Amino acid sequence: EALRALRKVRRAVKGRGCSKEAFGGLRALLHHLLEGYASAGRLPEAIQLLGDMKRGTEARLVSAAAFNAVLRGLLARGALEEARFIVRDEMPRLGVSSNEASLNLLMDTAARSGPAHLEEAWDVLEEMQRLSLRADKYTVSILTKGITDRGDRRRAPRGITLVEHFLRTQRDDVDEVLVNSLLDVFCRMG
Repeated sequence: EALRALRKVRRAVKGRGCSKEAFGGLRALLHHLLEGYASAGRLPEAIQLLGDMKRGTEARLVSAAAFNAVLRGLLARGALEEARFIVRDEMPRLGVSSNEASLNLLMDTAARSGPAHLEEAWDVLEEMQRLSLRADKYTVSILTKGITDRGDRRRAPRGITLVEHFLRTQRDDVDEVLVNSLLDVFCRMG
C-alpha cells in the first residue's frame, strides 16, 4: 500500500520531468514514511517496503539514508534490538552498507537504553574508530558520564582509552561538556 502511494506520487511529478527537486521530494516522503513506521512499532512494514523497492524500479532509493530514517524512528522509542537488527542484518541483506550516521544512531540507541547496554555503545564507538568514522560528540559525552556511574570500575580504562582516542582524532568536536565529563570521571576514580 505504501509503495503504491509512493509510485502514485512519482507518477504525478513525472510530468514535470525527473528534476532533482521532484526526486528529492519523493526521497523525503519515503524517509518520513519509514521513520513513522519505525516509531509506531511497525518495523516489518518498513522492511517490507524497502525490500519491495529494492526488487522494483525504486532500488536507488534504498540507501543508508533510508535506513537511517528507520533508525531515527527506532531511537525515538528506544528499540535497541530492532536497531541492531537493522544495522547488522537488514542493511547487509539488501546490499546497503551502514555509514557514519547509521552507527551513530545505533550507538546513541544503545547509550540511551540503560546501563545494561553501555558496553554495546562502547563497542560501536570502537568500531567507528577502527573504521575512521566520526562519532557524535553528544553521545560520547553521554558515554563518558557513565564510565564510573554504572557498572564495573574495571571497565573504566577501556572507556577512558576510547574517549582519549576521540579527543585526539576529533579535536574540532571537543567541547567543555566532554572535557568536564572526563575530568569528573578522573575525580571519581581517584
